[in-house]
Amino acid sequence: MNVVRAPALLLALAMLFVACSGGPRVAPTDASAAPSTGAPPSAASADPSADPSADPSAGASLDPAIAYAISQRKQFGLRSDLAWVLAVAANPNARMGMLDFLMLPQEEVEFSQRHADFDAVAAAVQAYAVGREDVFGGLYKDQVDHTVVALWTTDPLLHRLGILKQLHASGPLDVRQVKYSEKQLRDLQDRISSDWDWLRGIDARATGVGADILINATVLSISSANPAATSLILTHYGVPGDMLHVDSDRSGILLQPRGTIEGTMRTSDGKAPGENALNLNWKPDINDGRDCGFGTGLGLAPDGTFKLPCAPGGWTISLQALSGENWTDVGSAHVVVPPGDTIKLLITLQPGAKLNP
Repeated sequence: MNVVRAPALLLALAMLFVACSGGPRVAPTDASAAPSTGAPPSAASADPSADPSADPSAGASLDPAIAYAISQRKQFGLRSDLAWVLAVAANPNARMGMLDFLMLPQEEVEFSQRHADFDAVAAAVQAYAVGREDVFGGLYKDQVDHTVVALWTTDPLLHRLGILKQLHASGPLDVRQVKYSEKQLRDLQDRISSDWDWLRGIDARATGVGADILINATVLSISSANPAATSLILTHYGVPGDMLHVDSDRSGILLQPRGTIEGTMRTSDGKAPGENALNLNWKPDINDGRDCGFGTGLGLAPDGTFKLPCAPGGWTISLQALSGENWTDVGSAHVVVPPGDTIKLLITLQPGAKLNP
């Protein structure tokens, strides 16, 4: 079974989906029409004509699985009102086969057909864009609105007609006008990624760069405490702020020297672990690109000691044991790593935690 973890609403590749007027359509899924043996009548008979945007769960305490299903269904453009999600959860025919939340078989069919339609339209857009790179702003698939969105710097409606002519059919296609072509954004991305060293001269360190089709801009993420960093970068590359977005942590934390965590692990009765199959794991308080443990093995020595070179700031260091196919925390502690200095850390293993699988 290939279960897919639900991605963010707008994918990094900027590919999302819609069904415009005249596009391929599938009859709306009706939970009440599906077999409902064992489902409570109040759930199985949820009115399929109810407003899917209504959210009676607001402020309510929900089972985490139900709350997660509602959230992900909204992101995938599937029906997400509470009554419907409860009805699906109670239906014995619901399964977690296509995505990582319960869906009815009819929903899977509809979802698969929708994406087949989207893929056909996206392929037509990409084929049509060949030779038109100077005016093509890229495309993305909008899951919520169920459409493929093609971006153009000029004459978007004319390009739409050209795409549909190549597709030989109508389809879930929308077009919008943007200022910059995807080629311009990618070229700027390449210029920046080949010029990392220049940033050191303005007390900045790059943590990532990429073309964001959704906002029609190249985005550069930096670590810098220099308040003039953004203006200096825009001047250096000679581009306006709407073409290059500079996202700074304003702290320059990644420019500061690493500190070292000298850790010790003890069992709940104060002993060293001896031979073990535990792994070290670490998580920053702020996920801004800072790293920890570079060049360090994940295992734990028999005497329970370890050293981690980490970027300054707060870290949660944990010990994990293998439980089935998953790693589970069996002990953790929080530490604030000082720049260029060493700090001690003690982690006590949870009572009953297994050192070996």
